[in-house]
Amino acid sequence: MFKRILKRILTAPTINATNELIYQHIFTKKIESLGLTYRYAPVNAAANNSFLSILLSMVDAFELKNILELGCGQTTLLFDDLRTKKNFHIDTVENHPLWKDTIQEMVKHEITLCPLTKQDIAGHTANAYTWPEEIKNKKYDLIVIDGPVGGSKMSRHGALELIPNSLEDEFIMVFDDAERKGEQETIAAARTLLKHKGVTVHEKTVRALKNQHIFFTDKYSKVFMF
Repeated sequence: MFKRILKRILTAPTINATNELIYQHIFTKKIESLGLTYRYAPVNAAANNSFLSILLSMVDAFELKNILELGCGQTTLLFDDLRTKKNFHIDTVENHPLWKDTIQEMVKHEITLCPLTKQDIAGHTANAYTWPEEIKNKKYDLIVIDGPVGGSKMSRHGALELIPNSLEDEFIMVFDDAERKGEQETIAAARTLLKHKGVTVHEKTVRALKNQHIFFTDKYSKVFMF
């Protein structure tokens, strides 16, 4: 595993590679301090160290109540482990049945299979999750967008459907793969929708082997430190 991480680091831009090593150190130390077993594989298309580290920092620093995770994987393992230390509810959705079953065998909380359908969202047709009622009618203080599989145009655009009604008054939204053009287009659209909500929203981009873009309200200003 560490040979694959090293290969990615050696071929990445210097600053991003350095950041990845720093986040790897932070993440592993925090896992150790919480008494959790390290069982993660932040390689290839999986969540990288910066993604895992900032999510861990958020759960550790804030009293989050409801978390929604789009797309299952390494972050699902992390949230499941953190539930043994912190009091929060996690809803994870996944559209790929085999992958959903694979990760489900590794976690205790239920992963919801959500098929993709073509939907018109915020002026664009996208493959979007078909939300079950129990998720559609819930408010979340942290939403993590890492699914479905990204595209070259308005990637993961279906996540915008959550902005009008699924966010608590104070919230955090994290978009993974923010270095990609398709995600950047969706992030720009999310920025416009959040402005229409009439709340003060801050932004931060975390840069390492992959980038994450974070929207957050005043209550979570400590995110600037992560």
